[in-house]
Order: sequence, then structure tokens, then C-alpha cells
Amino acid sequence: SRLEETESKEGQHTIIKKNIGAEAEILDFTVTYEESFPAVQGRADVVLRRGKQMIICQVSVGSPISYEVESIHKFLRADCAHIALVSGNRKKLNLIQQTLGSLGTQANKVGFYSPDELISKLYDLAAADPDGGEAERGKLRKQQVTIDPGHLSEAERIMNEKRWLAEIKERMKR
Repeated sequence: SRLEETESKEGQHTIIKKNIGAEAEILDFTVTYEESFPAVQGRADVVLRRGKQMIICQVSVGSPISYEVESIHKFLRADCAHIALVSGNRKKLNLIQQTLGSLGTQANKVGFYSPDELISKLYDLAAADPDGGEAERGKLRKQQVTIDPGHLSEAERIMNEKRWLAEIKERMKR
């Protein structure tokens, strides 16, 4: 039925996004899902950041070719290093690429990948930019937080917790 087909495509879409994100995090990319870009009125399936790099990933499973072409044009107006259109369907990727036509000087900003090809590219990008990985690991959200209350009284523990939360809140403002 149509409903089952739609649910299956949504499931494939989610699985591909999660796989890309999981591999990217191993490589010290910061991963954001469904990120909005109000300036270009777009929303990216996955955004990967590492050092000065930003890669917008659009996963195409059930969307029409015209939708994907429109999305690429939108994101070309955003300031990113690369737009990765990802699909398990090579024929669809080729049709999207043909429909886009010549992108001129921006052609090097767009890539067409199977999920495995994109992951392989991420490994290459990470190997070529060790400083980017260092920069990401230094960010607060990437640091491991351990809270060991030791032998504190309940009142001391609560007071410490409030202080930590205030410190986290202040750091997040930066």
C-alpha cells in the first residue's frame, strides 16, 4: 500500500541520516539534524561541521527530483563548503545532476554520493584536516563531563549542581 511505501521511505531516510551522523561523530564532526537556514528558507537533513568546514547533507529517498534541485539551489546561497546529495539510487543522483545543469563556479560545492561514498569522503576530509578535529574536540559540547559528588551532604550536592548548571548556562551563551 501507499502508506507502507511512505513509511518505508521515511525509515530509509532516517537510517541513512543516522548512519552518516554516527560515522561523522567518530571523525570529530559536530552533527546537527534537521537544521534550519532561515536566510535561504531551507532545512538541511544533516549538517556536519569540523573546524572551518560545513557540509550540508540532503538525503534523497522519496523526494521528487524537482524538490532536490530546488534544495541545492537554496543551499548554494548559504555559506557552506560543500553540499552533499546522498541517495542509494545512482540513477536518481544522475538525473538530479543532469537537471541541475551547469553550476559554473559553484559546481565544486556540490557532490552526489551513495551513503558509503559520502562516509568515505568524510574519512578523507578528516585525514586532510587534523586541526579541524582538534578544534571540534575542544568545544564544550564535545568534552566529557563527569560529576562525582563524593561524600557531600544532600544540601552541598544540590548547591554544587546549581553552580554547575549556572556555569553551563553561562558557557552556552558564548
